[in-house]
Amino acid sequence: MNPQQLLDFIIKPALTIMGEASAKANILMLATAAQETHCGEYVRQVGGGPGRGIYQCEPETHGLVKNWLMRNNRPLHSLIVARGSTDERLVYDLQYATWIARALYLSIPKPLPAPTESETWAYYKAYYNRGGKATREEWSDNWGRYVVPVMEQIS
Repeated sequence: MNPQQLLDFIIKPALTIMGEASAKANILMLATAAQETHCGEYVRQVGGGPGRGIYQCEPETHGLVKNWLMRNNRPLHSLIVARGSTDERLVYDLQYATWIARALYLSIPKPLPAPTESETWAYYKAYYNRGGKATREEWSDNWGRYVVPVMEQIS
C-alpha cells in the first residue's frame, strides 16, 4: 500500500478515534507497518507463520493485548474489542489491526520514542520485535523507502 495512503486513511483516523494521535505515534505505526509488511504488501506471514495483518500481529500477542486492555483500559477495550476480535480481523480490518498494534505499544510503560530512525528502531526492536528477526539494515532500508517520503506529512 502507498505509505501516504496508509498514513492518511488508516493510521491517522484510527489513532484519532483511540485518542492516541500524535506525530510520534503516527511515525511509530507507519514504521512498524513498513518493517513488518512493506506497508501492507502482504497480510499473512510469508512462509505460513502466525503473523496477521499489516503489523504481523501473532494470535498469542493479540490475546495478550486484548487482556491488557480489559485490565488496564476499559474504554479502549470496549471500543476495540466490542465489535469482534478474531485473529482474522487483523487481516481484513486495517483500522482494527492499527488499534491492536498501537495498544501493544500502549502497554509499554516507557514513553514513545523521538521520531527519528534510530530511536524508533530501538523502541520497535525492544518492544515489538523482541526476539524477532528484524535487522537494523532492513529497518534502515524500509525507513528510507516508506517513512522518509511522507515525513513532512506526519503530524
